Amino acid sequence: MAPLDLPHSGAAGRTTAEAPVATLAGLAELLAERGDATALVQLTRGAAQSTTGGSEVWSGAALAGAAIRTARGLADAGVATGDRVLVYAPASPRWIIVCLGLLRLGAVPVPVDSQADAKDLAHIVAASGAQRAFTAAQLARRLTEAVEDTAPALVLLDGDADAAPVGATTDAAQQADANGRSAATGSAGVAQTLADLAGSLDPDTAAEPADTTGLPDAPAPGAEAVLFFTSGTPGRPRGCR
Repeated sequence: MAPLDLPHSGAAGRTTAEAPVATLAGLAELLAERGDATALVQLTRGAAQSTTGGSEVWSGAALAGAAIRTARGLADAGVATGDRVLVYAPASPRWIIVCLGLLRLGAVPVPVDSQADAKDLAHIVAASGAQRAFTAAQLARRLTEAVEDTAPALVLLDGDADAAPVGATTDAAQQADANGRSAATGSAGVAQTLADLAGSLDPDTAAEPADTTGLPDAPAPGAEAVLFFTSGTPGRPRGCR
């Protein structure tokens, strides 16, 4: 796949403007229509100085496939339509995959600023009622310490061996992963990872046809889709649906 293949239409020859979806739950299937066309590019650190690219490129089919596998993995894990799930991690392709997967399942993403402090984290977890949270290994300890005994079950976005944080050395990534797993489950436990739910997260090998078997129908247009919280500058963060 070409590094920056950016056609103006999808596989069916339609532009995005001509192919609206009734709800956000339909975004994954819409992406699948793009096939091998580029849908997402993340530039890694040093890319500007690199002569070989330094980017992570996802086709529409690969992104859709990973999102739908995430939705199926979450459904198998007991996450249901309408459940609220925190997404507390820096922006990345995996962040997008998680949100697309939650939306396809009809669950409700609760995005949280990765720089939120302990008080805001504790308030958002309590106010949202989220029982599960996607986070990065380096943020897992902050989250579990903020909410103490009421910590949601954690799923690490970067908890697999081939997912070192951007710019980190292998040793640093392994230490961050170990810290995240320890904070999430105790020193003897192992936190679940996004790869456990979705399988391969390699954009070059993740483009199997998206299989929605077993997933619920798209939620009604008026159903809660995303729960955002304000920055909390004048007080505690407030939820906005």
